[in-house]
Amino acid sequence: GATIKALFLGGYANSFLTNFKATIDTTTGGNIRISNGSGEIGMEHTGSNDPLEDIGSNFMGSPKGIGLDLGASYQYKDKKTGEYILKLGASIVDLGSMSASMNAQNSRSFTINPILNFDPSTIQGDNMDEIINNIKTSGIATEVPTDSVQTINLPTAFNLTADWNVWKSFYLTAHVQRPMTKRDNPRSLIAPDFICFTPRISFRVFEAYTPLSFSSLQGTNLGLGVKLGPVYFGTGSFLSAILSENNKAVDFHFGFRAGFGNRKKKNSTESLAAPAKTEPANKVAN
Repeated sequence: GATIKALFLGGYANSFLTNFKATIDTTTGGNIRISNGSGEIGMEHTGSNDPLEDIGSNFMGSPKGIGLDLGASYQYKDKKTGEYILKLGASIVDLGSMSASMNAQNSRSFTINPILNFDPSTIQGDNMDEIINNIKTSGIATEVPTDSVQTINLPTAFNLTADWNVWKSFYLTAHVQRPMTKRDNPRSLIAPDFICFTPRISFRVFEAYTPLSFSSLQGTNLGLGVKLGPVYFGTGSFLSAILSENNKAVDFHFGFRAGFGNRKKKNSTESLAAPAKTEPANKVAN
């Protein structure tokens, strides 16, 4: 299957530091000094200072890009029961890019200069304009022109899912996500590395599952969920939030799931049906 998406950019903000190298020392008083710096630092922002206004105006405009999802699935079934033993799915999601018109006042880029013994506290300020002026005045960086329109790469990722019916009502699902976007482009959105194992017990009207996930952004999380009839609710991190002091995420999910159509069932009364009448030999021959 495939999905094509028209993208409307509500707003975009980005700060980046690329190819940065420097010598960082600590003085006797504990103050930090930077020497021999190199690289590029940038801050970008679209629209005005009102994000809600930007979202509304941009949504009513024209699409700013196109996204594409591609996927395929496979099922291995039991020939006797018709139930699946293994489900496999693979997909590449968020292929594409979008364009963003930058606000010239809020979007600036600088090349870091190799100044000796620079005190980074001298560029602090109460707002972005003051910080930028302090950077230019200090000589630690030189402003370079930026394009009025930037291309932003979507967080392209490869996903692989396997759902295995281990034994009767016990299932085990594994899901892996790997980013495919190049990290050396500061305007590329990066999907997180993600691995999740979900053992679950599934009956006709009840289901319970405990997802254990490992993410490059959220660390290790353990959750719990249940499904009652068509309604399901749960969390991917509630248990780890309770058990760990270093938890980085708390989330909840709920939904409604229903199917249409009916499954063909074998008629169990066939063996009890009356035997067919025996036809005369001559009629069978005809």
